[in-house]
Amino acid sequence: MHSFVALLIGLTASLTGAVHMFLPSHATTTPALPSDTSGVPLRIPIFIYHTIATGTPTETKSQEVFSTEPVLLDQQLTYLDTHGYTTITMKEAADMLRRGTTSPVTKPVVLTFDDGWVTQYKNALPLLEAHHAKAVFYIFPNPIGKDARFMTWEQLATLRDSGMEIADHTLTHPLLSKQTPPMLHHEMYDSKTMLESKLGISVTDFASPFGYTSDAVVAELKADGYETGRTTDRGMVHAATSTYALSGYIVHKGMKDFEWALEYAK
Repeated sequence: MHSFVALLIGLTASLTGAVHMFLPSHATTTPALPSDTSGVPLRIPIFIYHTIATGTPTETKSQEVFSTEPVLLDQQLTYLDTHGYTTITMKEAADMLRRGTTSPVTKPVVLTFDDGWVTQYKNALPLLEAHHAKAVFYIFPNPIGKDARFMTWEQLATLRDSGMEIADHTLTHPLLSKQTPPMLHHEMYDSKTMLESKLGISVTDFASPFGYTSDAVVAELKADGYETGRTTDRGMVHAATSTYALSGYIVHKGMKDFEWALEYAK
């Protein structure tokens, strides 16, 4: 019996040696392919700002709700700096969602500014540049050159040249639920082509006025070549299947609200 076992061992050793003779010396075990992570939900906080200005005793309740003081924005940017967050554009967020990973960024956050108020240029841009932060500015072109409360094309070009993303917010900021299909196309497509023509950029991201979305809005986004659509629904977790109805968080007064949303909101 012992001799039989010894024979088997010797035969195995001989076969192993023979195999090694025909293997290249650099042969290694093929590593397992990485699993497909596309479509995996990701936590990417998206914050929504409007006017950036110091409050006044005469401002309305609406103005107060949708206004952030520059000193507060500065505090929020400092918090992001000191807690390891990286500001990204919506184009970068869309790419992360397609890939199913935020890598190489570990704590991404998107700062968005709606409407194109001139206070964003005067008060937000200097702070963003001082903190080396990126942001997305959703613009509706109708008041440009007509209303001094809104940025000019030259100011928008400065934002572009500063590394900010210019995105679309319709042509006239209507409630999209009230628009017929031709009007919807006019609001969403003509504004996109105007921004692209005036600023020499590719516009792929959209934010709906008042946060409204519907099947018709999503269909128009896809037809017009947009890659994302942002609403005002609360939420910080997104997936590749929800890129046309991304949620966000409207910034209100105070740091506690901001910190809670950033660290704990789902």
